[in-house]
Amino acid sequence: MWHVVEFLRSYLRQHWGVLRHVEIKDSGLGILALLEKWGEGSGAEGEHASGQDLIHSLREE
Repeated sequence: MWHVVEFLRSYLRQHWGVLRHVEIKDSGLGILALLEKWGEGSGAEGEHASGQDLIHSLREE
């Protein structure tokens, strides 16, 4: 299942210029989009790392 999450995150990242304006109603995809959004803009590297930590902690559970 983890490969699906990685694929979706990669797809979101590649197409973020278009998808960032879309209202995502699916809760799972919405969380992934939120994590992508945290990593966007103003060099928010620390916030992006926090999103990565969240994904890795969820993967371990």
